[in-house]
Amino acid sequence: MDENSILSEDSPSKKMSEPTTGRRILTALSPWVLLIMLLLVPLAPTKADPLNNGEISRIAELLADHDGNGQPDRLGERVTVRGRATVGTDVFSEQYMILYMQDSTAGIMIFSDTLDTPVARGDSLHVTGTLEVHASKPEIVVEHLEVVEGDSRIPEVVPLNRVFGDPGRHRGVLVSGEAIVQNGDYGKDIKMLRIAPPDGSKDSLHIFVSRSSVYYDDFKFDMLDGGEKIRIRGILIRYVSGYTGETFYQILPRSRQDFAIRGLRPMLEDGSFVYADIDTTSERVYVLLKNGLWSYDLIDDRWRFLDAMKDVEGAFGQFEFGVDPQGGVIQLWSRGVGEVYTVDPDTYDIEREDRSFDHRNQFGHYPFYREGRLYVFGGYGFWEHHNIMVFYNQSHHRWGIQQVDRDSPLPARRIPGTGLYDQKRDQLYIFGGEGTEAGYASAGDVSPRKFRDIWRFSFNNQKWDKILTIDQSSREAANAAVSPAIGRTNKKSSSLYLPDERMWFLPSFNAKPSGDRFHLRPVDLRSQETKAEISLEFGSSSQFIPTNYLYNPNAEEAVFVGVETLSNTESHPVRIFRLPADSLLARIGESPFYASMQLYYYLTGLALIGGILFWVYSNRKADDNTKEKEEEQRDFISLDILLQGGEFNSKEVRLLEYMHEQGRFMDSNEIEELLWSDVESYDYRRRLRNDIIKSINKKFVKQVSGEDELILRRKDPNDNRRYRYGLNQNLLER
Repeated sequence: MDENSILSEDSPSKKMSEPTTGRRILTALSPWVLLIMLLLVPLAPTKADPLNNGEISRIAELLADHDGNGQPDRLGERVTVRGRATVGTDVFSEQYMILYMQDSTAGIMIFSDTLDTPVARGDSLHVTGTLEVHASKPEIVVEHLEVVEGDSRIPEVVPLNRVFGDPGRHRGVLVSGEAIVQNGDYGKDIKMLRIAPPDGSKDSLHIFVSRSSVYYDDFKFDMLDGGEKIRIRGILIRYVSGYTGETFYQILPRSRQDFAIRGLRPMLEDGSFVYADIDTTSERVYVLLKNGLWSYDLIDDRWRFLDAMKDVEGAFGQFEFGVDPQGGVIQLWSRGVGEVYTVDPDTYDIEREDRSFDHRNQFGHYPFYREGRLYVFGGYGFWEHHNIMVFYNQSHHRWGIQQVDRDSPLPARRIPGTGLYDQKRDQLYIFGGEGTEAGYASAGDVSPRKFRDIWRFSFNNQKWDKILTIDQSSREAANAAVSPAIGRTNKKSSSLYLPDERMWFLPSFNAKPSGDRFHLRPVDLRSQETKAEISLEFGSSSQFIPTNYLYNPNAEEAVFVGVETLSNTESHPVRIFRLPADSLLARIGESPFYASMQLYYYLTGLALIGGILFWVYSNRKADDNTKEKEEEQRDFISLDILLQGGEFNSKEVRLLEYMHEQGRFMDSNEIEELLWSDVESYDYRRRLRNDIIKSINKKFVKQVSGEDELILRRKDPNDNRRYRYGLNQNLLER
């Protein structure tokens, strides 16, 4: 028999010998094989230990109930899942770790009463634990949680219009959309709204907020009525009532930012106060009413209720209100000065920060912010009117007195009518007000006195100077008394100032019922003269009453906060009205003949006209010689040298060179086409144009240490509503 036949697969000898041989070999090596196998066992991956790269389950599989017993099929198993966090720690509970995460199939709650690993919304998570059910909701009780390194990413949101019809397909995931409020339930420890689709179908969901949520108090569901339209974002869960067995699908909003009321507007209670101020950085108007703090986003054109602010000690009417433009911080302080409260712009927590007391010494003061510090001027207290200026020192938490040069004249003691602070020039202006002849009771003369003068305080030299007295017009200064619907308004926003044009608008009120009731008296602080009154563009102001006057420099627009005084109602809608500064300026005419001292000068001039003409004639030649010398001695600025300084960016250099080459004033469209021809949005181009002109003038003033601006703005001679821009040729070499 050859070798091949012996080794063939059909050989009976092979079949019979293999087992014997194998057993012998195994018997001989078994001690060593067993030892090696025992050493290798811990290194082999198994499904028994999910803490060591165990099998990753899809979340939808963990929620599955194939046998229909109302419980997940894998209840009690140790499971491992991976996904993205849709809510971070310290949101749904401060005591325990309560998270939600989702993968591409579904979402689930993650719970631990021992772990304190910080997790942020959008983190990638690797979680192992036991699948359990609490209050009918599936959850993973964590044994191990790992935040996987990488970019944070919020999972894709499911539109709410897809959820209403079949919510069971979207359990545990992030949803968002619009809905209509049907009714609400506001218990001791829960807040709940029943909502329906905007299309009117009979489907419904619930919005649910538990007392354990750190933002529980921020949700003001009791302010809503049936039929109001809202926008909601949150995590969709299924809840089965242990009492009725009824199934509910609930949306859990994570914070107040997840909930918005569409078309919501604040309402002023009859006779209540209206406080308003603007944060120019965020372009947001803050309005404080009796029911709490509101904001109006000037970019999105949307109202938002922020907080009831019930933590403040005392009624809001005891305080003044303002927003620090440097830090964006909202503040309340005593009407008589003393107590100071700061409101966190993110959480709206109120904290008293002063170590003072209610001074009760400067009621009716004019407040303003300078370099991040609150200042107030004037006021009345303890039977005296005041003309002092005090400021709040944050580092010492106390009030201090602003120093005034000993040789400076002083304005009369008063409750100022209004005022403004010019940040660019570091100057305070106050207008009018009321007081007494003596200013204080001990002087004996307490006859009432009204003021119509304008005073200026310069912080550079710490001196006051009187610049103007405004005539008494047929209208009185606008105030809350124009309607019984309005109580107090805050004085910080009691007039309007356009800083680039240095134009101050003083509100006035026409007591006659016919025609426009509200007007503005322009005061040109550059020329120190008043202009003819202009009417506000509210049409017939029989219903809308402006209460606060603000300026948004980013959009170069006036912002009016006001109230629609509806008849036969106990509350009135608060409205925002916006008007471009250009449109407001275009309405300004020439100074009224009776303004300032012009009439006096005119009459005096008639008496002396002969002598003046003779004097002019005889000295004309001398004047001409003087002018020529002044022209020779004036230091003109070379544009080339100016641009070589490196202060201006490429677009600014291009604009300046183009203006210099053209040697004329040009309209705004020509500038915008030169620099931003690829930008289609008119509003955006307008903002870019305003920003670049402001930037150039600011850099120029800083570079030459002067006050004159390099780019000037003039009215278009062909269209009084438009402006043209050009270089200030009085400053540049020809």
